[in-house]
Amino acid sequence: KVAFSFKDASKRNRAFLIASLTLFVIAFIPVDQTALAPSEVIAKNPIVVASPIKGVVEKIHVKPNQPVGAGQRLLVMDETTVRNQYEVAQKSLDVAREKYKKATQKGFLDAESRAQASVLKAQMLLKQVELAYSKELLERADIRADKQGIAIFDDPNEWEGRPVMVGEKIMYIADPKNIELEMWLPVADAINLQAGGDVRVFFNIDPLTPYEAKISYASYEAEITPEGVLAYRLKASFEGDIPNIRIGLKGTAKVYGEKVSLFYYIMRRPMAAVRRILGI
Repeated sequence: KVAFSFKDASKRNRAFLIASLTLFVIAFIPVDQTALAPSEVIAKNPIVVASPIKGVVEKIHVKPNQPVGAGQRLLVMDETTVRNQYEVAQKSLDVAREKYKKATQKGFLDAESRAQASVLKAQMLLKQVELAYSKELLERADIRADKQGIAIFDDPNEWEGRPVMVGEKIMYIADPKNIELEMWLPVADAINLQAGGDVRVFFNIDPLTPYEAKISYASYEAEITPEGVLAYRLKASFEGDIPNIRIGLKGTAKVYGEKVSLFYYIMRRPMAAVRRILGI
């Protein structure tokens, strides 16, 4: 026979109560809400080099990631179309100028010619504007750098011979020292973030060294990433001097949000999964 002991039962109840209270207290310990996001170092405020005219890229004169100076030739557009337009506009101006000259000479003796001269003068001025515009387009076909930096673009062989529209982006000119961190936070991992929030990033080339940054931008609407994931776009500014960081480095960033309880931190994902399954 096993003798029932109120003393032993009381001890077990007290132990269970203490354990329950301990877990309850631990569950409400405040912790930082965090999430992981793929990241990449990008240029901050780069200059966009876009096509100034509709045409074909004839020749790229720089290589990807090549340092360039202000005024250095970057690329040349095919000039065939704009040069023909320029030559036609020049001949049209010559014809209009000659007609105006003849009408002016006849105007001393003929009233009708004097009246026609004002119309021909307006046409000549219009042709001058068209010639100036064609000349400007011809000059734009030779694209040069506005400031020094590095040229960021894809393989030149993919651009040469490719037709482009007006305003189509071809490359960037960026300052290699003026950089920031771009992150894509998946919607499923989204947390409450604020400007100035902490970011710790580990790059693939050096996974053991963390780099600190501060959130400077967080998009309100989610976008489809090149990998086909619906995510929020984040940007962060690095703190201090970072000589080992260059544009194009990729890694994983850990973003820090507001303080939450440990229970919420652990159960956030399971609760979200249950809501999706039950539709509540």
